[in-house]
Amino acid sequence: HEWTVKRLLEPIDYGQSLLGDRFLERGGTMAVVAPSGVGKTVGSIQMAAHWSVGRPAFHIKPAGPLRVLVVQNEDTENDTKGPLQGVIANLNFKTDDVKIMHENLKVVRLVALR
Repeated sequence: HEWTVKRLLEPIDYGQSLLGDRFLERGGTMAVVAPSGVGKTVGSIQMAAHWSVGRPAFHIKPAGPLRVLVVQNEDTENDTKGPLQGVIANLNFKTDDVKIMHENLKVVRLVALR
């Protein structure tokens, strides 16, 4: 994409914001990068679960229920099950929330990218 100076001087389009006040916009990507064992999976799953049903996570409010794709490259399926089950059980998610989560939250493991 190429943007002219004229275009860049137009007002900011806050309607493109998905998380927070332009923390993440449509077409953007969020990556969680840190050493092993510091809680990337738990934090990522907690954020993904909350945002997929339209709830704030870590004080970051989504624009509404979001479709969330978590790309996992380090953990196994079982390593990911525990955090999701814990988040659902301990953070007041209702049956209706889990139904929305089924539609909006996907986790894929791409070991070929290692």
